[in-house]
Amino acid sequence: MGINYSVILQVAVFGFVVAILHKILEKSGREEYAQVLVLLGVIVVMFTVIRWMNELFFTIRAMFQF
Repeated sequence: MGINYSVILQVAVFGFVVAILHKILEKSGREEYAQVLVLLGVIVVMFTVIRWMNELFFTIRAMFQF
């Protein structure tokens, strides 16, 4: 029973890509697009974490059902 780090790595890589794109958009003078990109990035990460938490709760529930 090992620890699955794939979700953590997905969130980290996605955050890194969003941060780089945000800086590029800011430097090119498109602050509005940069803000929208960050907002969309947060929403995508939230859905990923919610999906992972849902899996976790189903696994915990399955463990305690007899």
